[in-house]
Amino acid sequence: MAVRKKKTADRWKTKKWYTLLAPKCFEEKEIGQTVASEPKQIVGRIIRTPLNVITGNISQQSMILKFRVVDVKGEYGKTAIAGHEIQRGYMERLVRRMHSIVTAIGPVTTKDGYTLQITSVAIARNKMASTQRKAIRKVMYDYIKTKASKMKLDKFFQEMIFGKVSSEIAKEIKKIYPVSRVEIKKSRIISEPGKKSE
Repeated sequence: MAVRKKKTADRWKTKKWYTLLAPKCFEEKEIGQTVASEPKQIVGRIIRTPLNVITGNISQQSMILKFRVVDVKGEYGKTAIAGHEIQRGYMERLVRRMHSIVTAIGPVTTKDGYTLQITSVAIARNKMASTQRKAIRKVMYDYIKTKASKMKLDKFFQEMIFGKVSSEIAKEIKKIYPVSRVEIKKSRIISEPGKKSE
């Protein structure tokens, strides 16, 4: 037993803490730390952090951002956008009995060549007809697809997580049905410029 403890202690002596930084579009703010024996071990790691860690606004803690470590310089790990998701508990609180929920899922490609899988949700206070659901689903997906195609990833991602895209979609959907809420529930980068899809 003593030998095993010594080996464990020795392994920890070889490890080092690295400070992780958000991408430039989030002012490279510190988003956490991770430990590894050498820099290359943290490249590729996915880091999850609440939006409020970056903004300081506690009301944004349900929005979880995902970043991928792409490079290490000294004691700092640089990251790139990997996606986001809204915490399940928050989404469940938005949904009440007898509400109608319409979900649209599909890939979109940004102006600079990133492809993301996007999940958007519209919530209404009353039940709606299947034709209305179909129309709303189409509006959500088409709007996001068009919006993404006109913007670079950094700008599109910011407008998505800060609610601008949801607000714009809600205005379009209300021409069909009076929805109470629209959320971009989840996003995930599935391919980058010049790379195959994951």
